[in-house]
Amino acid sequence: MLKKILNISLLITIVLNISGCSTIEQITEVTESQHANIENSILLASNRLFEDLHENGQFVYIYYPTTQSYSNEYNIIRHILASYTLIELYKYYDESKYLEGAEKSIEFFLQYINEEEETAYITYDEETKLGAAGTAILTLLNYEETTGSTIYDNLIQKLANFIMSMQKEDGGYKNYYPEEKTDEPLSTVLYTGECNLALVRLYKKTGEAKYLTTVQKSYEWTKDYFANKHSTGLVSWSSVALAELYYITGEEKYSDLAYEMTDWLIDNTQYTEETAPEEEYIGAFLINDIEGGLTCTVAAYGEGFNTMLKLAKYMKDKEHEEKYTDTLDKAIIFLLNMQFKDEDENATGGFIASFDNDKIRLDFTSHSLITLIEYLNQIHD
Repeated sequence: MLKKILNISLLITIVLNISGCSTIEQITEVTESQHANIENSILLASNRLFEDLHENGQFVYIYYPTTQSYSNEYNIIRHILASYTLIELYKYYDESKYLEGAEKSIEFFLQYINEEEETAYITYDEETKLGAAGTAILTLLNYEETTGSTIYDNLIQKLANFIMSMQKEDGGYKNYYPEEKTDEPLSTVLYTGECNLALVRLYKKTGEAKYLTTVQKSYEWTKDYFANKHSTGLVSWSSVALAELYYITGEEKYSDLAYEMTDWLIDNTQYTEETAPEEEYIGAFLINDIEGGLTCTVAAYGEGFNTMLKLAKYMKDKEHEEKYTDTLDKAIIFLLNMQFKDEDENATGGFIASFDNDKIRLDFTSHSLITLIEYLNQIHD
């Protein structure tokens, strides 16, 4: 039997007009009867992601419903993560079109691989981002695990070698190659979490100690950086990596740091009934760019919260289980209210940036899909 998410069963709906373009049904409570609505939300978003995949393997990156126009911008890391999401959709629906789409999108980003004798990295638009190597490993590992293929084994090892070559003495990583960009701290913390998670999962597959050693060295940097900076961008990816590191080693210092970072993020940045500027902001998070990044932040953080909820259940930590369940309930309500459902065949199913910005971006949809799928999977556990 499905578990109830909240005790209150009342569903109140209102209609909001977003940028004069989109009407969104405002959901104020998630109830057991609303699980079908979450399933429908996943289906709409799945169709959006699949339809936004071009024949050449590239995705639509940004669409503006108000002007019915597209952006020429592109982001290779967000492309790679969308490929990962297509693999997850294949596993969720068991529909071959999603796997075929993933293969097509993987081939797109593989054309930007630069292979040397022992290493490989991705250079796109004249930039070599460390995070591209980490997310590529995650996606290629997911593809191999899902299909049973070993076609990318050699490339994965070379990408991992590149990541390890970018680690500094203090355990941190250079965020760009060949020259580090010290004025981009957000890139540093995001790429650190992405790469550590990639190496943890590669260690789980291969058992090669060098991958585990690299992540354990990075733990010290992560712990010190968070203590000094309390960076929000460090939390989500790193908490997932730390949780998986705990499962492997059984060392509670990893779970302790994951809990510490996640608790701080929730306690200090999530809008609640008492702190939200307006009721519809409940479940979202305080960020600098509220207009441009409200939905993306909720969706990306949601992946980390799902992982932490699983960890709390595994460790039989009831206090954290209740805390993360409540956090996710609020986040899911917010996401459902940010999905575009008007009659625009180029936008329906996507997620808009915020209440004041109806921009739909690739990563808004892909992160939301992962968060919603993992949320439903936990309900069914």
